[in-house]
Amino acid sequence: MRKIGKTRNTTLRVAFGEIPSRVLELADLPSRRARWTTLRRFARTFDGYKRWGSFDRCVKVANRPNMQTLDEYRTFLFFEHRRWRHQEGIEFRGKYYDGHPDRAAMKRIRQAVEAIRELLEVRATGKTRRKALARGR
Repeated sequence: MRKIGKTRNTTLRVAFGEIPSRVLELADLPSRRARWTTLRRFARTFDGYKRWGSFDRCVKVANRPNMQTLDEYRTFLFFEHRRWRHQEGIEFRGKYYDGHPDRAAMKRIRQAVEAIRELLEVRATGKTRRKALARGR
């Protein structure tokens, strides 16, 4: 177990670096220009299998077209990390996969991190999501 931060004057200790969504803060997010190594480390702070109770439910949530909650976006990141991790070292139809997402996947991953950032800003400030979107995010 390791310390990951403080909430209400109590040190929170979480096994394996997991950060529950209820205590996730803006400071926990990777920077907007973070590389894949940093993004995947953040993705591992959430266990989609444990959250949804099964692989099948996790897959369904990760592939939803209209995600809205922290847990849904974090499930998407968790699953993308797992997807690309399992493609490492595979050659398919003449293309070698090195475990790093392609451009299209990185775009979706960054969009999910930004959606999480927006949801955390809304939670921290009490502004509505619509107001946050009006600012250009």
